[in-house]
Amino acid sequence: MSALPRDLQLQLVREASRAPSAHNTQPARWRFSPDSAVVLFEEVSRRLPVADPTGRDHRVGLGAAFEGLRLALSRHGFDLSDPKPPDDSERVTAPPGLSCIARSVLRSGAEPDPLAAQVTRRRTYRGRFLPADVAALDALHEVLDPAPDVTPVYDAASIAVLAAESDRASFGFLALRGYQGELYRWLRFSPRDGGWTRDGLTADCLELSRVERLVGRWLFVPAYFALLAQVGLHRPLVAEAGRTRTAAALAIFHRPQTEDRLLTGRRFYRFWLELTAAGFAARPMSVLADDPFSVALLRERWAVPASAAIINVFVVGVAPVSTCRSPRLPPEELLV
Repeated sequence: MSALPRDLQLQLVREASRAPSAHNTQPARWRFSPDSAVVLFEEVSRRLPVADPTGRDHRVGLGAAFEGLRLALSRHGFDLSDPKPPDDSERVTAPPGLSCIARSVLRSGAEPDPLAAQVTRRRTYRGRFLPADVAALDALHEVLDPAPDVTPVYDAASIAVLAAESDRASFGFLALRGYQGELYRWLRFSPRDGGWTRDGLTADCLELSRVERLVGRWLFVPAYFALLAQVGLHRPLVAEAGRTRTAAALAIFHRPQTEDRLLTGRRFYRFWLELTAAGFAARPMSVLADDPFSVALLRERWAVPASAAIINVFVVGVAPVSTCRSPRLPPEELLV
């Protein structure tokens, strides 16, 4: 049994699963205990050992999921204590394929978090942005400028520089052995793909045209893609600079080097929801935080201090109205 009825648990983890994760892998799993403990597990098979060898982005995603659960609980008058390392008994009782990450304690008497209302509105938008008017830009400045862990980039020339740099880094990573194959596992080109309604990156959410879906379904097969990469023909398939240049701003998101990335993920999600509340959509440009040359460029030209780890770069803008939402696993699979 648990302090919360199962139907409420299912509702809560469904809302928590809306948190962002790399490649939409959704690694977080949950256990609500009778003593009001809430235990966070990860599904180990959803790690990305090639793209994320240190597990940084994976842990950021787990932290975002934790914050997502906290936001969901706040709408019902509950809160969570800050996550702590799990007990030995919780480690031992982790189901097969899962690893115990953290434990927290359910507390009553909380007020609804203002950002909870933004969870269902947040979206990852990968298309071309609409022009932002003066009022929208003012609202964006109000979010970005005061944030101590964000370095904003507004001018078009600088956005173009980083758009080109992101493509350069992406071309290099995708040419590496194993990197593109790992990505391919999470690509969903058609509703006929088994995971279309469950996880991964769907063609709809990637804003792919009909032709791009048909061509990509075959050319992204790792064996074919490797041949294209050998002669540089993979570049038109993955270039995003044109879309990135339509952004109203870029936001270099950085956190203390020594911070637990679980905490980083909580702030990462809240910042994204703040953008949503201001009327903006965003997408992460994570290769700029992964490529050493890109990181050096960000530090040199935008004065990101050495004491801060560059976690990601958000591409931010005004998106067309859309009902597209990335898929999520059934909540029944998220409770253990």
